[in-house]
Amino acid sequence: MKLIFLTLLLLLTVNTQAQRFAPDLTLHFKAGVLIGGVANATTLAITKSPYKAFLIGYGVGILAGLTKEVFDIYKTNPTGFNKADLLNTTLGACVINFNFLILESIIFKEREINKEL
Repeated sequence: MKLIFLTLLLLLTVNTQAQRFAPDLTLHFKAGVLIGGVANATTLAITKSPYKAFLIGYGVGILAGLTKEVFDIYKTNPTGFNKADLLNTTLGACVINFNFLILESIIFKEREINKEL
C-alpha cells in the first residue's frame, strides 16, 4: 500500500512546465490521477482484487471528468463541454490505474508464491 501511495505522490508532483501543455489541461490530468488513484487504492483495500480496483478506479476517473464537463455546461458562466479537458482527465485516470494494475499484479503474484512456500 505504501508503494501505491508513493507512486501516486510522485505522479502528482511531476512538473510539466517544460512541456507545451495548457495549465488547465495539466490540472485535469492531475485530477484524473488523483481521483483514479484514490478510487483504485480504496477498492483494492476493500476487494483485494487488482482487476476490480483497475475497473472501478478507471471508471471513477472517467465519471469525474464527465461530471465536471456536464457541470461546465450548466454553471452560471457556462464554458461548454470541452473534449480536451475530458480526454486529459481520462488519460490521468488511465495512466495511474494501468501503473497500479501492473504493480498490484506483481505484488499479488509474489504473495501467492510466498504462500506456496
